[in-house]
Amino acid sequence: MLNQARFPFLIGVLEKLPVFQGIDPETLLDCIIKAEQLHLLRGEAVYTQGETYHRGVYFILSGSARLIEPKKLGKNETGAEILLKMPDAIGISAFLSKTVYLLKAEALSDLDLIFINDSSIYSLMSSSSTFRLRFKELLSRRLKSVKTISARYQNIPVYSSVGSVMTAPIISIHPTAELKDAAAAMEKHQVNALLLTTKRQTIKGLITAVNLVKNYAEAIKGGALLNYASAPFTLPLTYPLNAAYEVM
Repeated sequence: MLNQARFPFLIGVLEKLPVFQGIDPETLLDCIIKAEQLHLLRGEAVYTQGETYHRGVYFILSGSARLIEPKKLGKNETGAEILLKMPDAIGISAFLSKTVYLLKAEALSDLDLIFINDSSIYSLMSSSSTFRLRFKELLSRRLKSVKTISARYQNIPVYSSVGSVMTAPIISIHPTAELKDAAAAMEKHQVNALLLTTKRQTIKGLITAVNLVKNYAEAIKGGALLNYASAPFTLPLTYPLNAAYEVM
């Protein structure tokens, strides 16, 4: 947790980073409250290759760092690298895959970072079209650069959001309906999922085409959809599409 006395200073620092410019101070304060500030010495790793994703992005406040695909050469690590300094971000390419880091990030000098977590980034992307555009551009540029030093990134797509593939209106069906009714509704409306809602519009679950396939034999016998539904969950419209596949 950051020292509250540093909040005004850190807001001022973030306002100097292009991706945060134009964001009102109150919104930035919400990010900072949940943020972490780190100081690393030269040679220290922000994260190592293969390490589990940290669920957020590091923004450089001062100093320099590098991204490298490590290759052992005697006692030293060498390999193609990308040099980073303020106003660059670290860990942003992993924001797309959300599994493990494919490169190593380490400090080339004393390095000051502020770590903004996923939820704060999603909130900003939802509330500010300007931030959303800048962040997508940042993701795109970084992905292009890391592809030049590592083949591991060749199959990772440029950022696209859940909202970009959603359809409207949302089609729903009553929880006591049968699987055959869900199949008919999906075919009629050309969708792959239905919300289970009561007459009072209370969400009880989610029935998908996958649920139908898995329970095909049961569909012949009948039975309420609620018995086969997945638990309902929500994602921000700006949530990365490829990460949503993992959640689903």
